[in-house]
Amino acid sequence: MISNSETLYLREPRHDETPDRIFERRWARTVLDRVIGNLRDEFIRHGRLHHFNALRSYLIGSGDAPYAKLALKLEISESALKSGIHRLRKRYREALSAEVAPTVADPSEVDEELRFLLNALTAKSA
Repeated sequence: MISNSETLYLREPRHDETPDRIFERRWARTVLDRVIGNLRDEFIRHGRLHHFNALRSYLIGSGDAPYAKLALKLEISESALKSGIHRLRKRYREALSAEVAPTVADPSEVDEELRFLLNALTAKSA
């Protein structure tokens, strides 16, 4: 017969994630959040927070608003919007590399560390 305690235990969510895997994913998310926060601060300093909020979802290609509609909302041309998204993505890559650089022993390891962070966010548990 299963006790009440055992029944509660069996209802607990299960996963195969190790503490190391959980830590790596949280660390990666922290690094990315810090970079996004720094970019947001840059936009605030330039009085363009509204633009940052509108373009933020395009950093990783998940923006859902059609360019023409968003350009109209921001009162800019569609080509200016595309350029703005391109510049934001470039600045994001630069800021991410700059954030990671102090965490590695050699500057040549930055790209490897960026791949590690991406993998930490996307890899399925074993």
